[in-house]
This record gives sequence, C-alpha cells and structure tokens, in this order.
Amino acid sequence: MNEQRIGVLTYHKFPGELWSEKEFRQYQVKLISGEELSMELAERGIRLSNDLWVREVRHLSEKGHQSSVLSTDYRSDLTRVAVAIGA
Repeated sequence: MNEQRIGVLTYHKFPGELWSEKEFRQYQVKLISGEELSMELAERGIRLSNDLWVREVRHLSEKGHQSSVLSTDYRSDLTRVAVAIGA
C-alpha cells in the first residue's frame, strides 16, 4: 500500500493499556462542519502484528475515556487525523 500511496485511517477498537494523561496536550481543532473546539490529543508510532508501522492518535475525553485512531497518514497534523474519523 505504501508503494501505491494508499492511506489508511481506522478506529482502533481495542487499543490496549491507557496512555498516561501526561502525554496529552490541548489542541484547537476544526471539525468538518466548521465548528471549532478544544481536544486533548496524543500520538505515538506503533508496529502492528504484520510489522506495519502506523500512527496512533488518541483523544482523551473529560471523563478519562481514550478513543484511538490508526493511520498511515504521517504528513497531516494530528488534529486532522483526530477529526477525520468522525467525518
């Protein structure tokens, strides 16, 4: 897929252990609707079981829940990756 420049973006249903809240930073994000809001986001690179490296972006809710998105889009700002899954 890399050679053919095919990007992947998917919700990570079972992301494993929670990340430390110290990793999260507040970002201003713009939704597809144009609405702007503040989100607590963090990111890491992870290796999948098939040896593919992907970008994992997590959103921390006010209640402490972490939602995870996996992507092969390494160029976009993490705010774009975070809101793209909801679009």
